[in-house]
Amino acid sequence: MKKTAATIFILALFFVPARGARDRNPHNFQEIGCTHCHLLVPGSSRTVQKKVFRKSIDSLCQECHEAALEDNLNHRVGIRPSMRVPEDLHLSPNGELSCITCHNPHADYLGPRGKNRTYFLRRGMLKRELCLACHSIENYRRPLSGFSLLAPTNNSILNNLPAPLIGKVTDPSVKEVTLEINDTSFVLHVNKGIFSTILTLHEGINILRLSAPDVMPLSINLFYNPSIPKEMSYRLYRSHGIVTKNDCKFCHENAPVSYRIDDDNSLLCNKCHSNQKKGRHVHGPVAVGSCTTCHDPHGQTNPFLLVKTGEDLCFQCHTAADALKHLLVQGAGDKSFLREKGCGFCHDPHNAEKKFLLRDRL
Repeated sequence: MKKTAATIFILALFFVPARGARDRNPHNFQEIGCTHCHLLVPGSSRTVQKKVFRKSIDSLCQECHEAALEDNLNHRVGIRPSMRVPEDLHLSPNGELSCITCHNPHADYLGPRGKNRTYFLRRGMLKRELCLACHSIENYRRPLSGFSLLAPTNNSILNNLPAPLIGKVTDPSVKEVTLEINDTSFVLHVNKGIFSTILTLHEGINILRLSAPDVMPLSINLFYNPSIPKEMSYRLYRSHGIVTKNDCKFCHENAPVSYRIDDDNSLLCNKCHSNQKKGRHVHGPVAVGSCTTCHDPHGQTNPFLLVKTGEDLCFQCHTAADALKHLLVQGAGDKSFLREKGCGFCHDPHNAEKKFLLRDRL
C-alpha cells in the first residue's frame, strides 16, 4: 500500500506544470523543465511521445506565439497534406500539419557555427531546403486565390452590433462567396473582388468561414460580449461610425459601385474630421493626403483606428536603427522613459510648428 501511494505521489509531480513557466522562455529547458509542455518526460518511443503532452502541440505553441497565427501569413496548420511529407518533418497524431512539422522546439535558437537565428526550423531556408522537402519544384503550382479581410480583424472582441464584414478575394472571376457563421450559411455577392455584409453574432465565440471554388478558405474567430470586462478592452474592435451605419456610399462611389476613393483621401476624411494639412511642418502621409497609411477607415482593435500602435506604426516607414539613434546617446533612464512613452510623446504625427514635428512641450 505504501509503495503504491509513493508511486502515485511521484507521478503527480510530473503532472504539475512548472510554476510561472508561462512568464519565462519555455525553450530554456534547464530553467523551465520538460513539464512545461510534457506531462511526463518522454522516452524514445514515438507512441509514448504522442500521449504525454499537456495539450495539443499547436495549442502549446499558441500560448506564446498566438499572434503568429493571426496574420494569416504563416503556413497553415491543422490540415492533412496532399503530398508526401518526409519522416523528419513530424505530423500530428491525426496526420495533419502542425507547428512541429517545420519547427523543432528542442533545437538551438542560434546556429552553432554562424550564430545566426534558426527559428528552430528543422531544415535550412537559404536554398529553400525546408519548403522543397514537400513542395518539389517539379510539382510546384501557383497558390490558390485567397481571401483578405478589411474588417474586422481575426480574434477581435466586439461589444456592439451590427458588425461589418468587408473583404477581398484575389481572383476577380469569383462572383459569389459562401459565408458560414457557426452553423448558418450565407451567399455573398462579389463586386470587383469586394464583398461585404453586416453581421449579427451570438454572445460568446463566433466561428466564421469564407469559401469559394478554387479559393483558399479563410476562418476567423470573433468574440461578442455586450458587457466586456475591463481587462479585455485592449483587444476591443471598434468600427468606424460610417461603416457601422452601413453607409458605404458616403465614402465610396455611388454608381457604378467601384469602391474607389480619390488618391488624396484626406479630402474625404475632412468631411467629418478637421484638416490636418496645417502648420509649418506637415508629416509626409498627411501632406499627400494618405490618412489610410496610419488609420484603418473600416475599423481596428487599436485606438484611433490605427493600423498599428507605438513604434511599430512609425517603423512601417522609418528605419528603427536610424530613428533610435538620438535615444542611444542619452542615459539609460531617459532612453527607457522615451521608449515607453513612444514616438508620439515628442513628435506630433500630423503637423507642428517646430522642425522634426516636435511638440510644443519641448
